[in-house]
Amino acid sequence: MSSISSSIRLSDQMTPAIKSMMTGMNSMIAGFERMETASAGAIDTKSMAMARTEMAKAGGGLPAI
Repeated sequence: MSSISSSIRLSDQMTPAIKSMMTGMNSMIAGFERMETASAGAIDTKSMAMARTEMAKAGGGLPAI
């Protein structure tokens, strides 16, 4: 039973760190998107849009933890 308790405690301690990383990634992606706009499309941000979509999927699972 202690392993279940340890596992739950680990998840509870990791959730804020994961949310912080996701916030940082969203800020970085937004910066690249602004840079792409300012440079008249010189940067391909398609992969950034895919990353944002995947992060939204992952973030949707955080409340379940």
